[in-house]
Amino acid sequence: MKPWLSTFLTGALCLFIFTNLLGQKERDKEKIVFVNWENLITKRVEKNMSKWLTQGEFEPSDEYQNRISNQNRKLEKLTAEALDYYLEKYLDQLDFSTCKVSGSYDPDSETFKMYCDRIGEFIVPVPIADAPFFKENQSYLTYSSPDFVLRNNEWILSYLEIEHQGSLFKYDISQNSTYNAKDDFRVLAGDLDIHLPNSNRISHQHTDHAYENLDGDIDISKNLPKTNMNNPDAIAVIIGNRNYKRTRWVEYAENDATRVRQYLTEVLGFKSSNIFYLKNASKGDLDTYFGTTSNHKGKLFNAVKAKKSDVFVFYSGHGAPGLNDQKGYFVPIECDPNNVELGGYSLDLFYKNLAKIPAKSKTVVIDACFSGAEILDNISPIGIRVKVDTGKDLVALTSSSGAQVSTWYNAKHHGLFTYFFLKAIHDFENSDVNGDRELTFQEVFNYISNENEGLPYFARRLHGVEQTPTIQGGNSDKRLIQF
Repeated sequence: MKPWLSTFLTGALCLFIFTNLLGQKERDKEKIVFVNWENLITKRVEKNMSKWLTQGEFEPSDEYQNRISNQNRKLEKLTAEALDYYLEKYLDQLDFSTCKVSGSYDPDSETFKMYCDRIGEFIVPVPIADAPFFKENQSYLTYSSPDFVLRNNEWILSYLEIEHQGSLFKYDISQNSTYNAKDDFRVLAGDLDIHLPNSNRISHQHTDHAYENLDGDIDISKNLPKTNMNNPDAIAVIIGNRNYKRTRWVEYAENDATRVRQYLTEVLGFKSSNIFYLKNASKGDLDTYFGTTSNHKGKLFNAVKAKKSDVFVFYSGHGAPGLNDQKGYFVPIECDPNNVELGGYSLDLFYKNLAKIPAKSKTVVIDACFSGAEILDNISPIGIRVKVDTGKDLVALTSSSGAQVSTWYNAKHHGLFTYFFLKAIHDFENSDVNGDRELTFQEVFNYISNENEGLPYFARRLHGVEQTPTIQGGNSDKRLIQF
């Protein structure tokens, strides 16, 4: 063979191999892009749900029935695990070095439009003072803590931290007013080809419909009671933590927070401008509003008029126990519940700092359990110890006791405790036992905790669990509302 022909054939072979390798790489990209993620997740959940619903050879029937009594909660947990599993596979294919500023700075909204390959465009808040620095140093920006939601079979960026030399900028989809988390992908029981013992297929719709009107036709979002209450100096912090990054979501937490805010403004006479409304609060948010160990003067403290302001704090979300100190903690959305002593916000600190606020009165309403039963795997529920200031200016109502869980009322789309707290106000004709057209905190609590008509009964009937609300503090006889 002539030398030139040999060189030509060798070059052609190399070009063929190289072209095929590039083509295979592009085909691999297409496989990634066009993966039916929703189908994969559903199949994985279906497989794991089938295993869970199988009675063990040595498992007594009563234990088995008790174990599978809350199938909806198991379905949510398995869905979250499957989403995390496939999200990791998707994240492996992303290259954040492709991210760049894709347009001019918008000084009115103080934002930059960014673009990343396979992610597309998203808007990042950047203060005006930092904008030139951000744009000039975009090649040196580092990207961390990415998170995505699945919608219409596409992974959509939901959270991202961007940093350079100590300056931190965050993209958070939950701050976008057009974002509706209900549109995110979730596995519904009706999607699964699973048959239950002594039942038809699992069905959210069946479960909700069966109990939809157990407590009558009261809709706490409509026809709110009328009052002449006006409390212009009252200050509230309302928190709904739904979209957790390291544990399962609290499905109705934002609904709870939104409805409580509505009652404060439309019934109790709070000014909307005096309500700090936090959706998906971080540890930094809790520090900012309630203070830290070294500085108790958070935003709540600074907003209060001494001896004139009534303070109202509402929290719906996860709580967890410290595994070492066995104390209670609010769980911020980015916190790993297994390390809540490092990343959570201590209840002891919360009440300690609250006691230092010179308010006229303080009300705390918490729809969360702190036993760890819902979010810590392979750990027995823990009965926590909480130091509550029992001064005459404070009353605290909480959704459950000791090692219990706090449950949801799926048909009403609220936490069970939040629903009955608001229903006590809405149904004042029955909760106002002495007929004086006023409701004290004790009357509200008595309504919530009624063994036959209140929360304890519905927790047993809907979920097969014991849930006992609590009331603490020396201000339980204070009037909450006057009609």
